[in-house]
Amino acid sequence: QLIGLSTRFSVPILLAVIPMPAQPSLARRLDAALLLRPCQHGFRHQNHAPPGGKAEFGPHRASEAMIAELAAGRRRLQELFGTRALPVFVPPWNRIDPPLVAQLPGLGFSGLSSFRTMSIPKTAGLTTVNADFDIIDWKAGRIGSPLSPGDVDLLVRVGVFKPGVALAGDALAFEGRRETWARGQLLA
Repeated sequence: QLIGLSTRFSVPILLAVIPMPAQPSLARRLDAALLLRPCQHGFRHQNHAPPGGKAEFGPHRASEAMIAELAAGRRRLQELFGTRALPVFVPPWNRIDPPLVAQLPGLGFSGLSSFRTMSIPKTAGLTTVNADFDIIDWKAGRIGSPLSPGDVDLLVRVGVFKPGVALAGDALAFEGRRETWARGQLLA
C-alpha cells in the first residue's frame, strides 16, 4: 500500500530500515519503488537501556561500540541499496546520546530524524528534521494512527495538505513544496 500511495501521489517516502535483519529481498522489492528512499534505523533495533528504558544508542553504552555499529549498519545498507541508501540516521525509540550526534557526520551521515519531543544539538554537517506526527500508534499495538483534527489543521497550515483533500482511512497523501523528512514516514 505504501508503494502504491507513494506512486499515486508522487510522494517520496523515507523508509527507515533496520540494517542487520534487512534482506536482499527488500532491496529487490524496492528496486522499482524509486520514491521509497531507504535510510538507517539503528543497527539491530536492540534495546540496550537499563530496565524501564528503551534505547539502542543511549548514554548507557560505550561510544566506541555505538560508533562501530553505526558504521557497520551504514555499510550494510550501502551493500543492499547502493547509492539509494540515504545518509540519514533515524534512532530507534527516537533516542540517541547527544555526544554521539556529533560523530554522525564523520560516519557519512548528513541527516538525522527523530520525533518532535527530541532535542538534538546542532551539529555542523548534519541536518536535523524531526517528525511532527507518526502514522503508527505504537502503544496501541502497532496499528495505524488516525490524524487528529489538530494534525490535519497543522498540515494544511504548512501547505502539506490543501484544504478539502480527502484522507482515505489512515492513508496520507500530501503535496509539498520542498523535500523534508517526516519519519514514519511520508515525505513531501
